[in-house]
Amino acid sequence: MLSRILSRKSVNDVCKRMLNQTLMSHVKMPQTFDTSLRDGIQYLNPNNMQLAIKQSIYDKIIREYSPESIEVGSLTSPKILPIMKDTLELHSYAESIQKKDTISNRSDIYVLIPSFNKLQTALDAGVYNFSFITSVSNEFQKKNVNRTLQDTKKEFHAVFDSLKNITNYKTKLYISCINECPIVGNIDNDYIIHEILNYHKNYPFDTFCISDTCGTLKCDDFKYIIDHIVFFGIPKDKISVHLHYNDSSLDNIHKILWYCFSEEINKFDVSILDTGGCSVAMPENGGNLRNLDYDTLFSSFARYLEFKQAFYNSK
Repeated sequence: MLSRILSRKSVNDVCKRMLNQTLMSHVKMPQTFDTSLRDGIQYLNPNNMQLAIKQSIYDKIIREYSPESIEVGSLTSPKILPIMKDTLELHSYAESIQKKDTISNRSDIYVLIPSFNKLQTALDAGVYNFSFITSVSNEFQKKNVNRTLQDTKKEFHAVFDSLKNITNYKTKLYISCINECPIVGNIDNDYIIHEILNYHKNYPFDTFCISDTCGTLKCDDFKYIIDHIVFFGIPKDKISVHLHYNDSSLDNIHKILWYCFSEEINKFDVSILDTGGCSVAMPENGGNLRNLDYDTLFSSFARYLEFKQAFYNSK
C-alpha cells in the first residue's frame, strides 16, 4: 500500500548536483500537498483505519517526505464517511507533533470543510488551514455535498465573511470534474475556464486546485485550460494540480507534469497510498484510480531536469 520512499530532501540533493546556475533560474522545485489521510483513505474500511493507524501514517509522511502541506481529513458527516469521524482528533495530534518537532521544514495542516456550517466547528478546534470543494458539474456537486453550485457559491461568501477578522489562515479550493464528470460526462473547456475565473474574481482563495476527478484529463485539454486561466489573470503560484490515474494513463500523467514543470506550475497533490478518489460520487473503487504519488512526481521531475540539462549543455 505504501509507495517507495523518495523524500523532498533527497530530490533537493539530486537537483543541486544536476543543475547549473542557468537552469536553476528556469526551474521550480515541486511543492507537495499530501492528501493521503483524506482523499487517499476514502475507499478504505473504517474498521481498518483507526486513529492510531492514521497517526502512524501521519508520522511516516512527516518523517520521510516532509510535504509543504498535509490534509488530515474532512469534517463531512460520519454517516456519509465514517472513516473521517476522528478528523479533529488527528488534527490535534498533528498539531502537537508539529509543536514538539525541531525540524525546520514543518507542514501546514489542512482540514477539508464540506459546508459553511462546519467552519465554526473547525475554528473552535484550532484549525486555521482550510480546504473547500466545488465543481464544474452541478450534478456532481449535488451528489457529492448535497448542494447546488449556486448554493456553494453563496456559502463561500459567508465563509470569507466569517474569516475576515481572523489572521494567518490559508484556504484551498478543489475544483472537481476537470474536464469530465462521472455523472454527466465531458464538460466544455471554455465553460470550465469561465467557472475557474469566476471563483478567482469573487473569492480570495489562496490556491485553486485543478482536480481531474475521473482520471481522464488529457494533456492538450489541461494545457488549454491552464493557458487561458493564466492569460486572464490567475497567478501561476495560485494554481495547484490534483491528478488521478491508472497504469493505462501514466504516459498522459507524465505529459501533464512536464507541461507544469515547463510553465513553473509547481504545486501538486500527492499520496503515499494506492487508493483514492471521491467515494461519494464516483463508482465503487473509483474506477481503480489512484492519486499521484511522490515517486511518480519526482521521478518525472528528475527526467525533466535531465532533459533540460542536456538542452542547456548542447548550447
